[in-house]
Amino acid sequence: MRITFLNISDFHQYHNLSSGPIGLAYLASSAKARFPEVEISIEVDPDRVIAAKPDIVGIRAFTETYSQSIEAAHHIRRYLGKEVPIWLGGPHINALPTTLAPIFDLGVVGEGEQTFVELLELAEKQRLNPDYLKSVKGVVYWHEGQRVVTEPRETLMELDQILPPDRSIMKTWWPPQQSVINWPQPIYTSRGCPFKCVFCIFSMETQKVRYHSVDRVVSEIEDILRHNPGQESVSIHDDLFALSKKRLYELTQGIRAAKLHKKVSFVCMAKASVFSDEMAMLMRDMNVSIVTFGLESGVQRQLEYLKGPRNKVSENVRAIDICARHGIRMGGYFIIGTPTETYSELQQAYWFIRGNYPPMSMAGVFRLTPFPGTKFWEEAVQRGIVHNEIEDWRPFNYLDMDKRDYLFFNENYSLETFKEAYTHFCSVMDRNNLGISMEDHERRLVGYQEPIYTEALKGLSQGQKVLEISGFTRMSVSSVLEELELELQVTRVKPWQIDDELFQENYDLIICNFALEQRPENPQALIDKLCQALAPGGRLLTFIYNPRHESVIMRLLNGSWDNELWGFKPFDMFSFLTPEQLQAAFKQNGLKVENISPLRKESYSPRENAVQPQVQQVLALLQEQIGGPSLSSYREFAYTVLTYPKESPDNHGRYSETAGQSGQSRDLTSTPTGP
Repeated sequence: MRITFLNISDFHQYHNLSSGPIGLAYLASSAKARFPEVEISIEVDPDRVIAAKPDIVGIRAFTETYSQSIEAAHHIRRYLGKEVPIWLGGPHINALPTTLAPIFDLGVVGEGEQTFVELLELAEKQRLNPDYLKSVKGVVYWHEGQRVVTEPRETLMELDQILPPDRSIMKTWWPPQQSVINWPQPIYTSRGCPFKCVFCIFSMETQKVRYHSVDRVVSEIEDILRHNPGQESVSIHDDLFALSKKRLYELTQGIRAAKLHKKVSFVCMAKASVFSDEMAMLMRDMNVSIVTFGLESGVQRQLEYLKGPRNKVSENVRAIDICARHGIRMGGYFIIGTPTETYSELQQAYWFIRGNYPPMSMAGVFRLTPFPGTKFWEEAVQRGIVHNEIEDWRPFNYLDMDKRDYLFFNENYSLETFKEAYTHFCSVMDRNNLGISMEDHERRLVGYQEPIYTEALKGLSQGQKVLEISGFTRMSVSSVLEELELELQVTRVKPWQIDDELFQENYDLIICNFALEQRPENPQALIDKLCQALAPGGRLLTFIYNPRHESVIMRLLNGSWDNELWGFKPFDMFSFLTPEQLQAAFKQNGLKVENISPLRKESYSPRENAVQPQVQQVLALLQEQIGGPSLSSYREFAYTVLTYPKESPDNHGRYSETAGQSGQSRDLTSTPTGP
């Protein structure tokens, strides 16, 4: 038996490439346990479904892709005929089974693992007819021109009874690349959400959260790494992961006991109202690199409409601050365009997001859309905006700003006003520092920085003080101290958290990790304070971006960052320093530079290589016009600058004399190249 799933994908939306349909992998594992010889594959192109000549076609549809799913089913039926059944699954039919289109033979409603197996058993016996379908729980099918919805299937409370997903099918032919791609492997550690947000499909019924055992979670992560050794980050797809501190503690302990936190990082969702410093510390211990929140709004009245009166904007702010305090990159999702939102509130929503950039690294802003199964769907039905007999579901694409295909129901401003305002939100969304390119950059950067951090910390004694000012990077003193038998007093702050009280102490090591660029004032002012805060014998270790890097030059020429050239979008950077300028600034404060090491990117994409002649031509022209130091270092991504120990007022140059007599310059990098 051959089964081909069609996963409708918008090739312009990157998340369809970075996040695969793991739900289909659960169906596959259940099917193969009952029918070991079954062949299951996933396609995103209807023509490849036809070419596969399957015995059964399954189509997964969200509400916003339901119209495309219907069109694809008609196309497939035209070539495969009526003999091949076409089944529908996914969030849309689960929420609104009475909208099953006639082109589909049946739809699966609810959790589908057991239902799918029972349907395959009927197919094997050629019993896919109403006489037998009526006994299968959790389906909708056609009988005498009418839709028949069977009784719901009972929710399986022991989640470990569900077989682990068959991850071998998580691949497909991706037309834009003309090659087979392997989707990154996510994991579910739980199912369900107890909250009732007005826009969520869980809002119409209470959902008990069910958990996999810690052993099961650890086993699945090990399976991911065993079969996908190159995967360095695992996305936790739970509806709401960080809800219980006790559960988070148990998972963290299990993951650390298996040493998985050293092999892979994690991405998860949390709820702002229950998030705490303790949860953040557990996430750091577990190696969570990114956490996202459904913040929904920075306007209290709208937040209460969307999530209920117990939710507070102050809790959103607190969650953002906690992540910044513990060095976890975070993003927030927001909803605008509610029925009663005023234009003033729309403006407040925008400035709330802008005011929290940084420490937020990403904001996803979406217009409120009445999806079936939500409280807002019921409200929209009462308003006469939607109904259960809709035939064209394209207006439910919440990313579509086309006026012809647009649901709009605000009472206080016009559609044109909203569309104009939305362009400003889009400019914020473009500044996304949570993408895969940023993750790749972070991993390479940590690999470069870790030995430098380690060597610097080894030079300290028990109890000495360290100040770490760190920008957008996962590297931290605490992650290195875990491997060293060393007790230090560490103060870690973000560039935007600096205040004068910080410099009332003297520190034996100060690490300024891509932080000078993220302060609005002249960098010299911060450098002066850092130098003054060094204790005698203390060192300054500084990481700076290369202002001569090709992406900076591109920015100067066209006014925008080139994501592919640099690898990520640095933003809110107010100034850049060359190594020569930094060395001069240290000299003004009586510090001498011991070592400057470049960080050079050695591998390039085809697009980067293609533009190199043009880049070099621009560099030559710039060099001719501005003169000064050579711009040939345009490939060097960043620099590490380490000072000699700070001299005591009465040392009379002792440290510099000692270094001069040795005739050696310490190079804390094992190699001059990095990411």
